[in-house]
Amino acid sequence: MVLCSHQIGTPSGPEYLRQFAWGLHNFGQTAVDLFFVLSGFLIGGLLISEIRETGDLNVKRFLVRRGFKIWPAYYVFLVVAFAHMMWHHGVNFHSGIDKLWPFVFNLQNYLGPFDLLTHTWSLALEEHFYLLLPILLWVMIRNRKKGIALRALPVVIIFALVVCTTWRFWNAMHRSQWQITDASSTHLRIDSIFFGVLISYFYQTKPAWFLRLSKYPWTLLCLCCLLVAHRWFLERVDVFVWTIGFTLCYIGYGCGLITFVHAQPGRGWLGKLMDTGVAKMLASVGLYSYSIYLWHFEFVGPFVMAKVVPLLPESLKWPLGMMIYISGAILFGVLAAKLIELPMLSVRDRLFPRVSGMSPTSVRH
Repeated sequence: MVLCSHQIGTPSGPEYLRQFAWGLHNFGQTAVDLFFVLSGFLIGGLLISEIRETGDLNVKRFLVRRGFKIWPAYYVFLVVAFAHMMWHHGVNFHSGIDKLWPFVFNLQNYLGPFDLLTHTWSLALEEHFYLLLPILLWVMIRNRKKGIALRALPVVIIFALVVCTTWRFWNAMHRSQWQITDASSTHLRIDSIFFGVLISYFYQTKPAWFLRLSKYPWTLLCLCCLLVAHRWFLERVDVFVWTIGFTLCYIGYGCGLITFVHAQPGRGWLGKLMDTGVAKMLASVGLYSYSIYLWHFEFVGPFVMAKVVPLLPESLKWPLGMMIYISGAILFGVLAAKLIELPMLSVRDRLFPRVSGMSPTSVRH
């Protein structure tokens, strides 16, 4: 979905193809809402599990493990981006430093520049979440019984959801036009991640609820499709999208997540779907998704657009170019992950083995 949202060029064929590409671009942008919900569910699950199992939370250990996961691949990416700016775009050293320093400190979703490495805004928001949630939980359990602290968590999260949504409406009423920061600022978008944490809380503390919900997969999937469908027709700059639209998307993807929580591969129609070759292929791609995300937008996409697309027949420039771009982004991301990300995860797990976790699925997160 992310790769489809960052399309290379536009179709030159019939109108229906252009409309399809436009809808695919809009809908693909909701991948970030889906990712935020999943991230909140997994990271929240790791932290809540540790509190429930040990009665405490080792914030330092969590942040170190997150650092091993995120930083090595990210800072190698920044070094390559810096060299690329100097050698191919004539940017001098000091100007390059001025452009890149917000990215070094994960402030790019506030300070920009918004014409450079724009896709990394979501990583900055994630980094802010990695700091905020464990510190919030640590403060909540200090000098209080862990049960009381955790019972207060849904109240805090629901308050955050209301504040973020209200803030987006206030922003919409007091701005004359949409700005990119309206869709990337942490205080305006972090509610989608906290919604994933809320699902994780109830998944662990109210498992019977999820068992009952799992009996209605069609209802949940229909709700998911209904709540996110507007993004096929509306651009992100639409006021509806960047106010209540973001809220509808993360609620919809939360319904989709709940649908799959108790699905077991090979059992039931949903489990059989998960056990297909296509599903397994997508899951294997997902293992390398972080590295694919890092490198696709600034390097693979422009290379394909400049070097490959001009060689294709006019009628095939967009469809075949997109196929080459997506395949190239995946292959390059897998290579980068094997060279940088996965070796660092192995080092991390030797030095700082996982204490607790919700499921084996979350080990690599």
